[in-house]
Amino acid sequence: MGALMRAVSDRLDEHVSLLRIDSIVWQAGQVIGRHEPDRAAARAELVSHFETVGLESDPARRLADELTVAM
Repeated sequence: MGALMRAVSDRLDEHVSLLRIDSIVWQAGQVIGRHEPDRAAARAELVSHFETVGLESDPARRLADELTVAM
């Protein structure tokens, strides 16, 4: 988990705590769970959520794609 925190922090060029990473993953899981097995609906809500919390559209879409690939 420490390696994950360092990688995310390095990529964003700012410290991101493990609790924040865990919160993001938990939130994404809640969204996915509400829409399972509808991948398109889960993906659309994830993109909207990520944009609402400050992620730009392209990274939001890529992250949503990655988190719903197995649906």
